[in-house]
Amino acid sequence: WNGSTWAEEEKLLASDGASSDNFGLSVSISGDTAVITVDDFGFPGIGLYSARVMIYGNFYTGIWYGTNYGGVMSGQIVRAADEKAEAKNPSSGDDK
Repeated sequence: WNGSTWAEEEKLLASDGASSDNFGLSVSISGDTAVITVDDFGFPGIGLYSARVMIYGNFYTGIWYGTNYGGVMSGQIVRAADEKAEAKNPSSGDDK
């Protein structure tokens, strides 16, 4: 989102995907908030899982649940390029 239009930056693809696969993904947007829903995503040998994630700014929060497990998640979104830069030039943590 550049303030006036949306542009695709990333695309999720299954490594063994076929054109008829149904990923069960939906995205809803209201203002500056996106909600991503994944329903019944199958993990071989583990079962079906679903998740709901809300993204606002650089933060996310959500839930996931499935056959035998479930949980909550939250955190800050950091671009891979920012992580690489931090790894090369770590801050000392001393703000004096």
